[in-house]
Amino acid sequence: MIASDSVPSKHLFSYAEINVYLVSLSFFDTPLLRSVVSKKDSGLRPAGQKRGGMFYFDLQHNVKKDSSSKNTFHYLTRTAHFKNDAKHENEKLEWVKSGNMPTWATDRPDLFWAAADKYEIARGRTSSAITIALPNTLTTLQRQALAQDLIQQFATQHQLPFTAAIHTHKSSITGEEQPHLHLMYSERSLSDGLERLPDQFFSQYRPKNPTKGGAPKLTANALGMGRDQVKEYRQITETLINQHLQQFAPTKKLLINGIEVEVPSLVSCLSNRDYNKTHGTQLEDVPQIARWKLYADDLPPEVVKDIENKKAEIKAIRERNNMQLYAKEYEAALKQQQEQAHQITPPPVPQERDPQQIAQSQLLDERHSFEQANPIDTMNDLLRTDREHYYFRLCSNLFRVKGKYDFERATAESLKFFEITSPEYAEGIGLHETQTTRRVCASTLAHIDRLALNFGSTDKLDSLKEHLQACQFQAESDRYTTLLTEAQDAVTHERRQQRKAEQSYSPNYDHAREKSNDHNNDMPSP
Repeated sequence: MIASDSVPSKHLFSYAEINVYLVSLSFFDTPLLRSVVSKKDSGLRPAGQKRGGMFYFDLQHNVKKDSSSKNTFHYLTRTAHFKNDAKHENEKLEWVKSGNMPTWATDRPDLFWAAADKYEIARGRTSSAITIALPNTLTTLQRQALAQDLIQQFATQHQLPFTAAIHTHKSSITGEEQPHLHLMYSERSLSDGLERLPDQFFSQYRPKNPTKGGAPKLTANALGMGRDQVKEYRQITETLINQHLQQFAPTKKLLINGIEVEVPSLVSCLSNRDYNKTHGTQLEDVPQIARWKLYADDLPPEVVKDIENKKAEIKAIRERNNMQLYAKEYEAALKQQQEQAHQITPPPVPQERDPQQIAQSQLLDERHSFEQANPIDTMNDLLRTDREHYYFRLCSNLFRVKGKYDFERATAESLKFFEITSPEYAEGIGLHETQTTRRVCASTLAHIDRLALNFGSTDKLDSLKEHLQACQFQAESDRYTTLLTEAQDAVTHERRQQRKAEQSYSPNYDHAREKSNDHNNDMPSP
């Protein structure tokens, strides 16, 4: 956790004033942080506990004489004059809850805390307030569940009225989120079940005649804790935090000497001094920076430089402390890094591409290059060059590439081309063109039949097939017409040559008769 800002050295401020100086809380940046608690707290716990970073725990009491519980309530809930407080504009209110209120304050907890300030006996405690840093490795819902368990331990199980809130803001040193729980509770318990109006509720408790006195107070002495209240509360907090960490975030990652180290995610309620005695470490206390210095706008240059130096010192101490706490994990991570550095890294094996993807990519590139070099401007250009043969070959190859997108695209492209070369535009196409069209139609129809067999037919495919069949039929008709005409011309030419040969060898040939029958000179002889 981060211990970047300082708190007042004395504990005579009101709770709201204390929070103006509240330390910047983060959870696992540094192993330990001095807890701001009563001077009588020894911070001891049984030896043999697992290693872990210190969590922040602060217990304060609002006294009627010099503090305001209502003011603290508005601070926690960011209401009234704290709603638009510029001092806390960088702090986010994440969650609020009040509970265990008497009937007259069930839906108005602000009335309860205002009544505490007004009716509590002289010099009596109007409220107690706990501040606990929550793990920033937990999610928002997970830390709310942890907050509920803490509230159950410190307030609900004794039926103590409470208001709780989770605040979070970024660390001024590392920029990490620093969630923390504020729990304000009254020591006046509703456990006896008697309904009391506000003025009676906060009056002196009369154990022999409860109906005439106020609600009973469950102080540390009444709960059997006495001066050990803070110590026991800290141990309870440690147990609950570790339970939630083990369930949701059992490990965390730290950067030690430039190496990322994964370590157990646990906390300890021991102070640095007691931790060193128990575990033989030499953990250092982290210096703190006054909050007003961190957020002041016009500080002298020497103060700014001093703050930067203090931040660097804090980071260095945290790293040294982490090195002691997690020496084994660091050594293991360092050894693994060294072994990886000495291993000969084999050259990366190129990933094999799908042959179909390679073929598709090559065909599309080839087609693009062809179209760029041979732009199609007019219909005649299209019909009188060999571009259509190349284009059809590309479309046929695209049909061979499996995949829905390529299949539909090839179908659409082919249909577009055959719409251009539809039968009504076939006039003037010579024998060479009709033969090419016939062959391409037959080849493409064969591809269509295979695709329909393997992948099923579509409307576009059926439309293309019908168009191809029409083009094929037209090409066949044109071909037969052209062949018939050429055959007739060949026979006529052959007979002409035969007659000329006969004339050259027959002296009795009647030239006059030939002239008289000139209109039949192209017909064969009887």
